Amino acid sequence: MSLLKENKYNIFIYIFPIILLSRSATLNFYIVSMSILLFYQYFSGKVKIDYDIKKLIISFFIFYIYIISASFFAEHQTSALKSAVSQIRFFLFSLFIYFFINFNQKFFFNLIKFYQIILFLFSIDLIFQSIFGYNVLNFKPSVDNPNRYSGLFSAELVAGTFLFFLSIPVVSHIIGNFKNFYLNEKIYNFFFMIVISLAIIQTGDRMATLMYLSSIFLIFLLELSLKKFLGLFLVFFIFVVIIFNTFSNVQKRYTNLHNDLSDLKNFGYYRLFSSSINIWKENKFFGVGLKNYRKVCNTNVPDNHTNLPTLCSTHPHNSLLELLVETGLIGLILFKIFIISVINFIYQKKNLFREKNFFKPYSIGLLITLFFFIWPIKSSGSMFTTFYMSFVWFNLGLLLCLLKKNDKY
Repeated sequence: MSLLKENKYNIFIYIFPIILLSRSATLNFYIVSMSILLFYQYFSGKVKIDYDIKKLIISFFIFYIYIISASFFAEHQTSALKSAVSQIRFFLFSLFIYFFINFNQKFFFNLIKFYQIILFLFSIDLIFQSIFGYNVLNFKPSVDNPNRYSGLFSAELVAGTFLFFLSIPVVSHIIGNFKNFYLNEKIYNFFFMIVISLAIIQTGDRMATLMYLSSIFLIFLLELSLKKFLGLFLVFFIFVVIIFNTFSNVQKRYTNLHNDLSDLKNFGYYRLFSSSINIWKENKFFGVGLKNYRKVCNTNVPDNHTNLPTLCSTHPHNSLLELLVETGLIGLILFKIFIISVINFIYQKKNLFREKNFFKPYSIGLLITLFFFIWPIKSSGSMFTTFYMSFVWFNLGLLLCLLKKNDKY
């Protein structure tokens, strides 16, 4: 109970990784609960909205009103409207963290330790599964994807996303503060990073692995002197090469990638991107409506880019294309205005990133994960579904909260 004396709402941040391991219904309940609490506190007069956050709120609500309005013109109105209306829960989730989480140093230390335990146990279980073919709950790899492992997520191939979004801020904190640790802490944290790195490579999630390795490179570059950067980068590079040459499932995943890129027109992602562009061209300004790509995509229509049947899925597997297809150019522009508002908010509070700020390394990690979310040239989860976007809005909420409080420390 001592962890919660200063702020009873901090428990919501502790349990986030555990909630993610449950079903989406539980995750939705968690997010909606925080949204309702925010409304209750607002109408109780306990929420004071300052000028900077007000601009960010307004920019989001312009986008939000637009996607609701556009839903009435979608071919499948019900699914579009239902999805559009429900998007508010993510933004309120972030705002709750911004207004009500008390990010003091004691809470922060406990949070880092707790997250390390969760990530460490999850990674050990996943590595065990990759070696023996089953994990602690006897979950086995999917028959359709024998070279990919998800550990406690069973058949859902989302372990890479889980590890990337939650581990990078923690790893950034470790690297930024490594020189301040005692010897036993250095050994533990070094081992922790080795286990996390091995686990995310073993997931077989190539995009999550690429983003993770790129993030480590950026953290080394931002947090270390040139001499330490070159030394640690060399050590880390050798470690990655050893992993890639030791495990056959990893080799097969990247051999498959090479083959896919060599025959681009038959590559699944390329075909999905192509079908998305074709649909967008018919609905350039307003899009087809949220959750409508899956409904209007027609496999019986030939794809003029690939000269193959159109490939369809639940979503385009690219955030930029999903915005274009389902919200049109107007929706994309309005969402980019919201992103610019977030960037402006970060710039206004940039003291968080000054050299001596206690929260700087962790904040850099949060910022890197958000940077890779908006990076356009990649495959990704759906922008309008619970699991993938919960990471984005959670990390954004934490960063906004730290930016608000940075003058205190």
